[in-house]
Amino acid sequence: IACVFLVVAYQGEAVTLSSGGDPSRELASIKWYVFSNQTWIATFHGGKINTERFYLFRGRLTLNASSGDLTIRNVSRRDAVDFSVELVDTEKRSLTAVCCPLSGHLQIPSIRTLFSVHLDGGCWVGLDCLSPDLDANLSWTLEPPLPTAYAMADPSGKGGVLLASLASRDTAHFTCTSSRKPENVSDSIRVACKAPPTDTADAVYTSRFGNGAQLSRSLSRITIRMWPLLSLDDIQRNAGAQP
Repeated sequence: IACVFLVVAYQGEAVTLSSGGDPSRELASIKWYVFSNQTWIATFHGGKINTERFYLFRGRLTLNASSGDLTIRNVSRRDAVDFSVELVDTEKRSLTAVCCPLSGHLQIPSIRTLFSVHLDGGCWVGLDCLSPDLDANLSWTLEPPLPTAYAMADPSGKGGVLLASLASRDTAHFTCTSSRKPENVSDSIRVACKAPPTDTADAVYTSRFGNGAQLSRSLSRITIRMWPLLSLDDIQRNAGAQP
C-alpha cells in the first residue's frame, strides 16, 4: 500500500501518527503495524487497548481508541520506519500507510559576504546563505526593502545567493531563512555602505546571474564575473591583476 501520510519525527520528541479514520464513525478495531511482515505494535479490540506488543516500542506508545491516532514518545533513529494502520468500523474496513522518516531540527543557516564594492555613488554587496540541511528551502528578506536586489541560485541549485545595491551611507539588515515544514530558522547580517575610497577609477563591472541577466557598471579598477561565483579571494586577486 502506498504512503498516504508523511509525518516527520524529531529525535527525542513525541510524534502523533494520524490514522486517517472518519471521526464520525465509531471504531470497533484498530491495528498498527510496522515492517513488511506486519508486526503489531498497538491494537484496540473488544474495548481493550494494548500498546506493549513489540519490545522496540514498549512504554512509549499511546493509542487513541476514538480516532485511531498513535503517539510515539521519545522518538529514536530506529523508529524511522513505515507504519500501517488497519481500522474497522461498523460499516467497513480500511487500511492506511503512514511514512515516518526521522529528521533532526533545522540548523541555523550562515551568511557569508562574497564581495562589497563601491559603484555609482553607492555600494553593491553579494551575500551567500549556507545551510547544512540539504532539503531546506532558503529565502531572503531585507529591512528596509531595497529597490535593487537579485536573488539567484548558487552552483548547487539553491537560491541562497543575493546581490543588492545600497545607497551611499545607507544600512540594511539581510535575513536568510531556512525553512522545511513545519520549521524555519534564520540568520541575519547588517551591511553598511560606507564612504568610498578616494582613488577611484573607471573599470567594467560585469555580473552574470542565474537568470541570465547582466549588469555593467563603473567600478574602481575591478572586473568581476559572478557566474560561476567568485570567492572574495578571487575578487581581490582580480583587483590586483587589473592594469
